[in-house]
Amino acid sequence: MSEANRTEIVNALRSIPIFRGVVDVELEQLVEACRIRTLEVGTTLFHQGDEAQKFYILAYGEVTLSSEGREVFRLSPVQLIGELGALTGIRRNTTAVVSQTATILSLDGSPLKELLDTRSDLGLPVYRNLVELLTTKLMRDKDQTEEIRHNLIHTQRELKRARDMILEFPETPLSEPLYNVLEDLVSKNRRANRRVKPTAQLPAYVTLGDKRFPVLNMSVKGVALETNGHRELPGVGERISGVLFAAGIEMPLSGDVARRESGVLAVTLDLMIDEYEAQLTEYLVRLQMLSFVV
Repeated sequence: MSEANRTEIVNALRSIPIFRGVVDVELEQLVEACRIRTLEVGTTLFHQGDEAQKFYILAYGEVTLSSEGREVFRLSPVQLIGELGALTGIRRNTTAVVSQTATILSLDGSPLKELLDTRSDLGLPVYRNLVELLTTKLMRDKDQTEEIRHNLIHTQRELKRARDMILEFPETPLSEPLYNVLEDLVSKNRRANRRVKPTAQLPAYVTLGDKRFPVLNMSVKGVALETNGHRELPGVGERISGVLFAAGIEMPLSGDVARRESGVLAVTLDLMIDEYEAQLTEYLVRLQMLSFVV
């Protein structure tokens, strides 16, 4: 990399919030420690769910971030990519793919941490800025989540009101189909019916015979299991039964296999007795409330 390009990148890094207060000589050391590559369109930097191992700087070109197949953001130079994962070990929550031929600087997480720990003029301001940025993000996300929660509650209340109003008026040819549509929406929007993902604080798994399978997501109507490469499992349409273990809960589960692909076994659950449904509902609500707190 030429001296002019290096200076340009250092100047751009200075404007990034996480490097606020870092002197140029330290930023130059950071750039010097990085590996420089030119990557073609379509090159994947990392996949959603990957263990974070590298820290990236987009010097030229463009990188697109996507989540569950949906594009969420396009990054332009000069931009940090994956710095939080490299510093904390948090798994990638997006997939990063080069969308215009790009020059990328990268540094493995361990050397990055060593650099920050051994050079206080670099490490102290970076860690301080990181804490400030995370605090701001958490507060902003909390406000946004609370607004979404309020809107969902209001929408559910109005759906119920519209459904009940149909019963108060004289019946017409539209009454029954409209009532059924609203009832279906109300039912699907009930909190316990929403699929949620277990967390490290409240993990869940299902035993099938002598095998244990982590729960990827679940509701009172269905569960998706990580199959861990096991092949001897029921196919689509076949019956399945096992035991769910989740945050102190131990209860039988049974149902029909709805989907089996890409390491995932999706099961449509049978109706449960009231006691088990109440236990599972309580667990699901705890997961949802935990997502608001975090």
